[in-house]
Amino acid sequence: MKQKTASYLSTIKPDIININTFLHNTLEESYHEYKSSQYLIELLKTNSFHVIENFCGMETAFKAELGTSYPKIAFLCEYDSFPLKGQILGTSFTSTVSIASVLALSKIIDTIGGSLTVIGCPGELKGGSKVSMAKMGVFDDIDAVLMVQPHNHTSINGSSPAVLPIKIFLSCEDSNHYTPLEGCIYIIDSINILLKSYCKDCSIDNIKIDGSLNPSILKNTLEVKFSIKSVNLDIAYNIKDKIEEICSFSKSLLNIDYKIHLNNVPYDTLFYNNTLNRLLAHNLKECGIIHLEDIKDYNFGLSLGNVSHIVPCIRPFISLSNDKIFGTSDFIEASSSSSCIDLIMNCAQALSNTAIDLIEKESLIQEAKIELNNLKARP
Repeated sequence: MKQKTASYLSTIKPDIININTFLHNTLEESYHEYKSSQYLIELLKTNSFHVIENFCGMETAFKAELGTSYPKIAFLCEYDSFPLKGQILGTSFTSTVSIASVLALSKIIDTIGGSLTVIGCPGELKGGSKVSMAKMGVFDDIDAVLMVQPHNHTSINGSSPAVLPIKIFLSCEDSNHYTPLEGCIYIIDSINILLKSYCKDCSIDNIKIDGSLNPSILKNTLEVKFSIKSVNLDIAYNIKDKIEEICSFSKSLLNIDYKIHLNNVPYDTLFYNNTLNRLLAHNLKECGIIHLEDIKDYNFGLSLGNVSHIVPCIRPFISLSNDKIFGTSDFIEASSSSSCIDLIMNCAQALSNTAIDLIEKESLIQEAKIELNNLKARP
C-alpha cells in the first residue's frame, strides 16, 4: 500500500506544486481566507470527499471526510498569513503536505479501511480555530491527528507551555494621587514576585501597554496586556486568580479601578506522543529525512495543545533550510523553492505512511491513547 501511495504522489507532483504555489501567493488575513479555503474545498470535492463548509460557524473553516469506518485519521490545514509580510511562517507548506497526503491515501482507503478527515483551521495567527473546535467536540471521535510545521530545524518530539492571555484595564479619577501607569507598575512588579512562589517554568511574557508611558503626561486610563505561561492551564488560571487579588489590593491601596479579562483564547500544554512520534520518525527516515534533532521544547503556545489533550497528535517541525531564519523574508523564499517541493513530497509520503501504519495496526492507536491518558493523569 505504501508503494501505491508513493507511486500516486509522483504522478500528481505538478498538482502538488500548483497547490503550494496558490497558497503561497494567496495572502489572506486570519478568518478572511476565502480564496484559500475555497480552493482546498473544491480540490477535496473533486477527489470524492464529502465537505462541510462554514464548519463550526466559521466562514473559512471546513471539514472533509472520506470513508465511514474506524480508525479515523485527521489531517489539519492552516492557510492564514500576514498580507503585508507574506508567508513568513510557511503555512502553505503545512496545508500542501496535508492535502497531498490525503489525496494519496484516498486511492487506497477503501482497501485498507478506516477513514480520512481533513479539517481546515482558519485564524491560526489570531488564536487559532482549533481551540474553539476542541471545545465543540470536533476531535472527540478522531483517533489521531497528523500535521507538520515548517521551521529551520527538524525535530519530532517537543512540548509547548500553556498560555493564558490577560488584559487589564486601569482607570482613576483625574484628581487621584496615583496614575494608572503607577498602578500598572505596581501590578507587574507584584506579579513577578508572585511567580517566584510557583514553578520555575511560570512566567509572564509579551507585555504591551496601551496608554501614556510618560509620567509627566497624566492619563486616567491605561490598558496592559500580557500572557501567563505555565506548565498547564490549571496553574495559569490559579495565577490569574492571584492577579485579580493583586488588582483588588491595588485598588484599595492606590484608588485605581480595574477590569481584568482574557485577551484571547487560552492554549493548553502540547502533549507530544512518543508512540506516534517514533512511528513518524521511522517513516521520515524511510522517506529521506534523516537528520532529526532531539527533544526540543518551545517557549511559545500552540493551539494544537488543546487538541493534544483530547486525541494523540503529531506536529513535527520540518527544516526548510538551516540558514533561512523562521519568520523572515528569506524563509518566504525557502517555502517556495524547488527543494521545498521535494521536501513536501517526502513529508506527504511519510505522513501517509504513518496513517497506513495506524490503520493497518490499530494496536498502535491504542498504545498512543494509553500514553495520552497517562499524561493527562499526571498531577
